[in-house]
Amino acid sequence: MDETILTQLLIGPLFLVLIIIFRAFPPKSINGIYGYRTPYSMKSQEAWDEANRFSLNLMLGVGIIVTLTQIVLYFTLAGQLKLIIPTILLVVLLIAIIPVTEIHLRKYFDKEGKPKGRIE
Repeated sequence: MDETILTQLLIGPLFLVLIIIFRAFPPKSINGIYGYRTPYSMKSQEAWDEANRFSLNLMLGVGIIVTLTQIVLYFTLAGQLKLIIPTILLVVLLIAIIPVTEIHLRKYFDKEGKPKGRIE
C-alpha cells in the first residue's frame, strides 16, 4: 500500500481511535485543558459531564461518517478530491457539534448549570 493510499484512508479511523481513547478516559473534573470546554459546559460538574458524554457520542458518529465517506470516495473518485472532501467534511461536522451540544445543554440545564430535570 503506497503512502498516498494510507493517508487517504486514515483520517476517519485515526479520529475514531482518538474518540475511543477519550471515551475510555473522559475528563473527570472541569478543567481548561481536556474535554468539551465552553463557558456553559463549565458552569457545573453535571453540565460538564453531560457535555462531554453528549459531544463524544456526536464525535463517534462523525468519525463513522467520515470513515465511510473515505472508503466510498476512495473507490469512486480520482486525485486529491478523495482526500480533500473527507477532510472538509470532518472539519464542518466537528464545528457543527458545538452548537448542537450547546442547544442540548440549554435544554437540560439552567443558566447556573443546574439540571432542569431528567436528562435523556
